[in-house]
Amino acid sequence: MRIWILLCIVTVFLYAESKEKFFASYLYECQHESASACTEVGFMYDKAIGVPKDDYLAIEYYQKGCTLGDQRGCVNVGVMWEKEQAGRTRDNQAIMKLFDTACQKAYGHGCYFLAISYEQGRLTKKDIKQAYHYYNLACTLEVEEACKHLK
Repeated sequence: MRIWILLCIVTVFLYAESKEKFFASYLYECQHESASACTEVGFMYDKAIGVPKDDYLAIEYYQKGCTLGDQRGCVNVGVMWEKEQAGRTRDNQAIMKLFDTACQKAYGHGCYFLAISYEQGRLTKKDIKQAYHYYNLACTLEVEEACKHLK
């Protein structure tokens, strides 16, 4: 029993330490213009993985990832802006543009969020034909959630 408890404690310690090492590595790579690393730093701040949750820093790093070409960063900025996180007033056109750009660059989740927006009329006028079009694109780009909407 003692060995099991000791193993659990060691595992927890190593897991926490590894998150900090991943963060330091991603931060270093981001500082050297790695788009995906910047998005990962944003994600870690967004989800409090190895660092305290910080919406401002999450958005900052997602934006840097987006600017450097990581479409996942663009979509994550849009999602955070839509929720008006970090005190930002929602700008529906800017959010739709982020999703659209990601979709045009074949990032399926950009298409998926466009589809949801058109289906629900959240960020733009409700348009079921457009929603179907973007769900289809997202499904083609292997976003499983989008494929469920086509059945």
